[in-house]
Amino acid sequence: MLRSSPSAMNSLEKPDIASIQVRSLKVISALGRGAKGVVFLVQTEDGELLALKTILRASIEKNKASTNSEYKRIYLERDVLNSFQHPLLPKLKGVVSTDKIVGYAIDYCPGGDLNSLRKKQTEKMFSDDTIRFYAAELVLALEHLHGSGIVYRDLKPENVMIQENGHIMLIDFDLSTKLPHKSTPEAPQIETARLSVQTASKSKKKNRFSRFNKFRNSEISPDDSIHSARLRSSRIRSDREIKFIRRNRGVFVAGDHFR
Repeated sequence: MLRSSPSAMNSLEKPDIASIQVRSLKVISALGRGAKGVVFLVQTEDGELLALKTILRASIEKNKASTNSEYKRIYLERDVLNSFQHPLLPKLKGVVSTDKIVGYAIDYCPGGDLNSLRKKQTEKMFSDDTIRFYAAELVLALEHLHGSGIVYRDLKPENVMIQENGHIMLIDFDLSTKLPHKSTPEAPQIETARLSVQTASKSKKKNRFSRFNKFRNSEISPDDSIHSARLRSSRIRSDREIKFIRRNRGVFVAGDHFR
């Protein structure tokens, strides 16, 4: 059994995160292996089943140049897990830290990962309805992460676990990134933009009714203007008829004589 080291405990301990003693856990089996660690199925003294992700300190400190960055990734994953309060994301149950390993315990998903479940299906593929169900839940989980400023960068079927209730659980956040909060625009800038839009709209309306304003200012209504135009048109037509009669006066007289 591994003994806890007080100096090593300071690397993962936080006041608001429970510390788990390794000797209080019963290892049942290995659930999976990664590039730097192993995930075990463990049982607490209360009989609760947890997934314990452990990382060897030797693998972290093997490259002294990247030791700090490796520990930062572990701290980030710890803090990210500790912030979750979502049914599709894991909850941090506690951290483990000894002179040999560091790690943390999360909820155990008895359904295995999505890829293993797929292989158990007929023709090794999900139905359309099942695909839509899992895709919708993935979108909900990612939407919550992005809303919290967390960029999840390790999406694959092996990192999508199936809970006992049949819903998914997204795991493995060591490659995730926490984005800084963006400052919101100042209120005066928004108000200025709004006023400029209103001014442009008023200018368009003014140009649209400029002709009408001319009629109104000259005390002549649009109806009067139309009536005047009709009078001018009839006057021009009458003048043309008179000129035509005058040019052809001899013809009309001769015609009258023959009658």
